Amino acid sequence: MRLLIHGINYAPEFVGIGKYTSEMAEWFAARGHQVRVHTARPYYPQWRVDAPYDAGERDHEILNAVDVRRSKIYVPANPSGLNRIRHHLSWLAASRGPLVRSAREFAPDLILSIAPSLIGAPAALAAGRAAGVPAVLHVQDFEVGAAGAAGLIRSKRLLGAASWVERTLMRRFDYITTISDAMLAKLDQFGVPEDRTALVRNWADVEAIQCAPFKEGAFRAELGITPDQTVLMYAGTLSRKQGLETVLDAARRLRDREDLVFLIYGDGPTKAEFETAAQDLTNVRFGPFQPKDQFSALLAAADIHLLPQIEGAADLVLPSKLTGMLASGRPVIATTPVESGLAHEVGECGAVVPPGDPQALSEAIIALADDFDAIERFGRNARARALAVWRQDAILQELEARLAGWSIAAPFSSLQGKDVAA
Repeated sequence: MRLLIHGINYAPEFVGIGKYTSEMAEWFAARGHQVRVHTARPYYPQWRVDAPYDAGERDHEILNAVDVRRSKIYVPANPSGLNRIRHHLSWLAASRGPLVRSAREFAPDLILSIAPSLIGAPAALAAGRAAGVPAVLHVQDFEVGAAGAAGLIRSKRLLGAASWVERTLMRRFDYITTISDAMLAKLDQFGVPEDRTALVRNWADVEAIQCAPFKEGAFRAELGITPDQTVLMYAGTLSRKQGLETVLDAARRLRDREDLVFLIYGDGPTKAEFETAAQDLTNVRFGPFQPKDQFSALLAAADIHLLPQIEGAADLVLPSKLTGMLASGRPVIATTPVESGLAHEVGECGAVVPPGDPQALSEAIIALADDFDAIERFGRNARARALAVWRQDAILQELEARLAGWSIAAPFSSLQGKDVAA
């Protein structure tokens, strides 16, 4: 199969959507498929393009048997709502021409576009029409709703218009995949026929992420954390979309509990703000993203993982960091409505509290931290769920079979009588 992938994030980005897109592309290439990727110069999560990519020295390279082609786009130092729109529009403008040319020259069996960026998705529609092959959209999150929940889009009129564009664009794709059952239901609400959608979960590297013993490990020792202390960990991107304010508020309420240590590891546009907000909290420590070979050790340093989600974001996203948390064999406390898809995924692997409620989060932390038997039980359940549900090979083999079937079908878009991508 010849697969042409269009996505704004890709390796060497090692967190978020770029991680999954590059791992998927490399998996297909290792299986003997010919894979070409059109992406942007790497910038996430620091929102900055570093050398040697900033000078365009690697705008065309072969990475692990994948043909990777990069476009220069606008990357704002301050990714506000308006700046993000400009950022994604620049991706559409920069990638459309090269992608359409690739569609004609590379002759793919299908086009796979990754959302975000949905604003860039018309480029994939144009490429699909140019090659006469199906265009598939893989939805990692419903970015318009998530942007509204995060306050990045405040105008109701603009939010309504953006939501209309989102629904209309999605219905133009031949097929759509997404990462959770709740998000599949969202596609149904958007009017996408069920026979043109499929579930494709994100995955965990259950071999690389090991289930280590509690209260041990070099990471804890280096930080001077003793076995009688309980580590609450958030490891991921630091931005307003994550709801970390609630975690810091909970830490403030629990500052007198000397046995509780909050570790916040990662990077992002608001990291400095969070560090300033927590500078008087001796129970909170910040650290950087860890390299891939240290990631398992970092996750194992936790006794409890914290997975905050902002109010209003339920079922618009399924945080990708959940897979690693579960694979590490540690319980998870998530801030999400009890009826959400995230709450279902956490299930018997931890606890769920309402988003934006630091008091409820504090109480859940105390209840679990003071019950080590529950920590161990939830941890075992977490590892078992990761092994049963989040294995990369099983997930991508199913996707491979589905894409192979779709690639030989006539594109629905060719029957619509409209060139929506023009």
